[in-house]
Amino acid sequence: IPSSIKVAGTTYKVTSVGSYALENKDIKSVTIPSSVTEIGEKAFYKASKLKTITIQGNVKSIGKNAFAGINKKAVIKIKASNSNYKKIVKLIKKSGAPKTVTYKRVK
Repeated sequence: IPSSIKVAGTTYKVTSVGSYALENKDIKSVTIPSSVTEIGEKAFYKASKLKTITIQGNVKSIGKNAFAGINKKAVIKIKASNSNYKKIVKLIKKSGAPKTVTYKRVK
């Protein structure tokens, strides 16, 4: 996921992953840039091959079932301060991520 996109000569900052954006897709890994603060409902729903997720630490809200149905052995790496890391893990768990997912705080 890019941190910005250019449309008709104007650069826009990417601030969210839309609802259903990568639902049922055959992606294996994704990096969510620091510009993204919101992940929509069912954004990665049933992306069963999704095994590596890197979050650059500024996510403030995650929609219902956003991570439900991802790979049961997925590793979610979060680049954030300790307090922000804990908040993001809580949001991800609440969004339906499998209980067997591994969380890692990275610097």
